[in-house]
Amino acid sequence: MGIILAVLKILGILLLIILGVFLSLAALILLVPVRYRLECLIDRPEKDREEPGFGRPHGWVRITWLMRLVSLTLSYEGKAEICLRVLGIRLLPGKKRGGETESILEDEELSQNGMERIDTCQEKALGEERPALEETASKRDEEGPEQEDRISNKEDGEKSEGRRSEEKPPSSLPFREGMARDREEEREGSQEDADGEKISLLERICRVLRRIVAWFSEWYRNTERVVNRLADRVESIKGQCRFYLELLGGEDARRLYQKTADVAGGVLRHVKPRQMLVELEMGTGNPASTGQILALWGMLYPFLGENIRIIPNFERKYLEGEIHIKGRIRACVILFHGLRMVLDRRLWRLIRQLKKGGRN
Repeated sequence: MGIILAVLKILGILLLIILGVFLSLAALILLVPVRYRLECLIDRPEKDREEPGFGRPHGWVRITWLMRLVSLTLSYEGKAEICLRVLGIRLLPGKKRGGETESILEDEELSQNGMERIDTCQEKALGEERPALEETASKRDEEGPEQEDRISNKEDGEKSEGRRSEEKPPSSLPFREGMARDREEEREGSQEDADGEKISLLERICRVLRRIVAWFSEWYRNTERVVNRLADRVESIKGQCRFYLELLGGEDARRLYQKTADVAGGVLRHVKPRQMLVELEMGTGNPASTGQILALWGMLYPFLGENIRIIPNFERKYLEGEIHIKGRIRACVILFHGLRMVLDRRLWRLIRQLKKGGRN
């Protein structure tokens, strides 16, 4: 009994350790923020050039988690590069350019060795086939002209059979059926009435007119049927559109819209940078477009505050400045706002009604 209790005690301790590890990992993932940082610098354009232009941008974006235990860096210095590190071990990119050149040289050597092996295999195969070819040639010389006569007789027989098959007329069944059909039509055209007299031209014209009238009446009925179906379809579509408009414009839908806007605002407030500084000196070369950009910046000034500073240049095409952005994102906040939307009954009720549509 004591052994069983000891085993149960050990199993319980192991389960508690595993549960603690999982809880600690979940706490790290949910509570430890993911930090991001952006540094960008736009160099001053060359003043010696006759044509004005924009400066050369370069910078980097870094995303880190758990005191840079995991870090992802995107940099641009005339060429975009990516670097992923886990526990200080570089995972991306895997090899440097020197390793790539060595691998390319190794691939070329392997391809050359493969071509040499193919050539040697072909030479061996030709060497093995030569004795067999010589034996067959010697047998043909021994057999002499008798075998040639047999072969020529066979070829003549095959040619004569081919000519017979070509000269053989195709099946005449379709032609006979067509002739029988033509004869029947002629008999119908030359039908006689009960007195033995032929049908007059006027009677034939009347029959043709009757056929035309019957065809038009059938076409009219089919067209009327199609138009009625289209009208019913249009009415059903109008009813569904009316149903969706009433559903999406109802009181529950409006409250759901307000909650969605509240959730989106909370996510944006959490994700937005904690520190942001943008200093730009710019000009488009056209005073009108430069003024429009300044007007747009003035509209956003109450939201951005003094974090963005723009110095206009109305005389030349010019861009120079610095951008510094820093912020963090916690998974628990994103999960909280997501659960607020998922657990709302109005959302699932609206989804069920949308799936049901205008059907009763």
